[in-house]
Amino acid sequence: MGALLAGRRRLIARFGRPVTIRRGNLDGSVTSADFVGALTRFSAAQLVGALSQDDARLEMMADVLGGFPVPPRAIDEVLSDGLSFNVQFVASVHEGPLLIGWSLTLRGS
Repeated sequence: MGALLAGRRRLIARFGRPVTIRRGNLDGSVTSADFVGALTRFSAAQLVGALSQDDARLEMMADVLGGFPVPPRAIDEVLSDGLSFNVQFVASVHEGPLLIGWSLTLRGS
């Protein structure tokens, strides 16, 4: 196991909390997955450009989504701690050629 993968697992184990991601399908059904991810709000110093006070970042592992269609996309909704967020931006996280997770920028609603 690489250092980045091990560090990411430790981060999520320490700061993670239950998260649900869901996506509405064209037939009206909803696909969802429950997992543990590290959800944090942006600090005041980080609020530059298009970021706002209601935005957050979600760090998640690549292997937690089960049958949920990957990668997460801007049409997805994230629920955690009674809060609802819309995915704004998704960045894949790699260690060498191995996809180890995603970093999502979220907008609170």
